[in-house]
Amino acid sequence: MPEIVTFDREHNVVTIISSDLVGLEDLAKSLDSVKQIVHDQGLNKVLIDATNLKLMPSPLHLHGFAYELSNQAKNMKFAIVVSEQSPKGVRCLETAAQARGVIIKTFPS
Repeated sequence: MPEIVTFDREHNVVTIISSDLVGLEDLAKSLDSVKQIVHDQGLNKVLIDATNLKLMPSPLHLHGFAYELSNQAKNMKFAIVVSEQSPKGVRCLETAAQARGVIIKTFPS
């Protein structure tokens, strides 16, 4: 399972743990899970741990996913924790989503 989506009650945030190989379908499923938790819990903050992520979709697909974020998650705030080994695609997604008005930022671990 490349992504695990949970609700962290202690910190009142949705968490996603990304590992290994994450495809476009995985990203879409995670977004659906996040939207459900956000709706049920009334949250708007998402913390993503991408420190063990190995591979992401192509930049073209990431731009398309950034478009989906801008349509479906514009009121959410995303923080992505990355390591030196995290794929460059994480920053590509950050840049593309920010250009579309999504509040998203990467942070080194």
